[in-house]
Amino acid sequence: MAKNKQPVLVMDLPESAEPLVTRGRLFLLNVTSNPVTFASLDPIASIMKTTLDNLEAGNLAIKRKLGTSADRNVIWSNALDDLNNWGSQVMVLVRKLTSYNDQVALIQAFGGKVKVNGKFLKPPFGAVNTSPGIVTLGKTKVPSGTNEYQQSFDLGVTWVAIISTHYCKVPVSGQVKGSTMMYRTRATVGLIQGVMDNN
Repeated sequence: MAKNKQPVLVMDLPESAEPLVTRGRLFLLNVTSNPVTFASLDPIASIMKTTLDNLEAGNLAIKRKLGTSADRNVIWSNALDDLNNWGSQVMVLVRKLTSYNDQVALIQAFGGKVKVNGKFLKPPFGAVNTSPGIVTLGKTKVPSGTNEYQQSFDLGVTWVAIISTHYCKVPVSGQVKGSTMMYRTRATVGLIQGVMDNN
């Protein structure tokens, strides 16, 4: 008897406060980029943004010796609770879908990892630090698609184009050790007809 495929959201939340801001902003970016899909999430995106901004401010206050860990930890706990709450609500939305592919797509649209029957699915897009200063971006191939890659230096507030290409693996140089970068991609298909690529 074949196993029933049940996709599960894995949020992989960091155990320390500073990386939690970055990871939380990834989920926030995906929620705000898909407002209809995630309209029912509580707290609303603007409240989550405020919580994450407050956590970042708390982290900076500790570094500058202007705040206490106790104050920051209250915000950190709230941020963890809110993010876990979002994850639970996304899983409710996932279980309401009847199509396995739709379930996987919803988890990936949220920004989570997908685990099916104990094994992680390969994400449709990822970044790997292949050597000092170089990150290789890789994405799932879209037939006849042109891949547009972008990066953000300010946690997803603004985006800068990297390249538009048919390649699914792209090295990006000039990355600074210790900096936080965000990357995104999309594929465009069928914009120009009758043009052949002989590469």
